[in-house]
Amino acid sequence: MTGASALFQYLWGPGALLALLFIALGVWEHARPEHPPDPSAGRRWISNSALFLSFEAANLWLTPLLSFLAMPSFRGTIVSSGLRLATILIALDLLQYLLHRLSHGLGWLWRLHAVHHTDIDIDISTSIRHHPGESLVLLPITAGLATLAGVMPVELALYGAVEFAVQLFAHANVALPPALERALAWVVVTPGFHRFHHSRDPRQSNANYGQVLTIWDRLLGTLATGAPPAAFGVIEYLAPRFRSLGWIFLQPFLPRAAG
Repeated sequence: MTGASALFQYLWGPGALLALLFIALGVWEHARPEHPPDPSAGRRWISNSALFLSFEAANLWLTPLLSFLAMPSFRGTIVSSGLRLATILIALDLLQYLLHRLSHGLGWLWRLHAVHHTDIDIDISTSIRHHPGESLVLLPITAGLATLAGVMPVELALYGAVEFAVQLFAHANVALPPALERALAWVVVTPGFHRFHHSRDPRQSNANYGQVLTIWDRLLGTLATGAPPAAFGVIEYLAPRFRSLGWIFLQPFLPRAAG
């Protein structure tokens, strides 16, 4: 198997499974929502989906493709040991935690990332709501650091699929049985765990940065628990115009008090 064909297999196979997961979570949200959907759900879904199609959809594939182009010796080698794969996935998840935390700490990067947080409700469409500029900044950083560390393109693709699946689940407007929610949240990001991160209260939203695993928030002091968020979004951008696609694209370049 050539490097290109192996990479193609690892890009498109998980893609079909992720599409099925998106549909399944959407049905679950509709049948048993954790909280009543916002009245503007239709408008939100149109804008969030358009953002995804504008660039974010390519993000799943571009990171491993950049890595592939930077590794001419790659010939489709599949990871040979479970220990190596586990180590790489955990290391990549730590990298994504750190980049996510950085996105909240650097003013100019926060302006781009804030588009994800200005959604006034949270459901699976929120997971695909990202400004193209954010991906253009973070994508080469992830691909570059992973390549320097010797991570294979197929391993990057596999982590990307796992991360995207967990983020779809984490943003879903669904409720797990309390005991199951607590048990899963010790290991993996769950809807109840991640809702804190989308709180309108900065004391809650500047926490729970984990992308797949929750261990980083527990170890590095960024864990939020307690009463669930009372509302979602970013106070500066609550005006109705920020639910339309044009204003969403402009949002990072506007004064913070624009809402």
